[in-house]
Amino acid sequence: SASIKCIMHILFLDDLGKCGGAFATVNSSSTNSDPAHGLSESQPTFKCNGHVAFGIPGPEDQLLCREAYAVGYDYDKKIPAWVAYRLTPDSVNKKFKRSNKFKQDTSIPIQYRSTLSDYRGSGYDRGHMAASAAVDSSYIAMLESFLLSNMVPQLPGLNRQGWRYLESYIREWTN
Repeated sequence: SASIKCIMHILFLDDLGKCGGAFATVNSSSTNSDPAHGLSESQPTFKCNGHVAFGIPGPEDQLLCREAYAVGYDYDKKIPAWVAYRLTPDSVNKKFKRSNKFKQDTSIPIQYRSTLSDYRGSGYDRGHMAASAAVDSSYIAMLESFLLSNMVPQLPGLNRQGWRYLESYIREWTN
């Protein structure tokens, strides 16, 4: 039988704001009901299209399921505490033109949302945690990658150089 090659990469920020990566086996205790995104009252485990197949890496205030990635969102910091996504050669080789349409995530309560003005004049880039070029397997997935719930403040040098190279290597390793 044919083997399936898959990379699950989970990125998160620790309490000091340092970036790390992990695979985890902890299940969420969330009991929200949303069958379309993997939640139900009878089975409170967050599934999210297979993006958290190895479990949820840490605590979060809100779980967000997107077409191409999952997010554990931190209300206090207004950024993702972690992001998880499943990559396959098929998913990373589909390309949709980058939109650059950064938007607030309206699924987050307004008082906890990051806004475009949070970044304006700050000296920081809006850095993707789930890289647009890695999760743009559909037009919707590409647009969702520009939600501010998928962004963290990154120094321009890191975002445009080191982080960009890491994102490129992840796509290359997936193939």
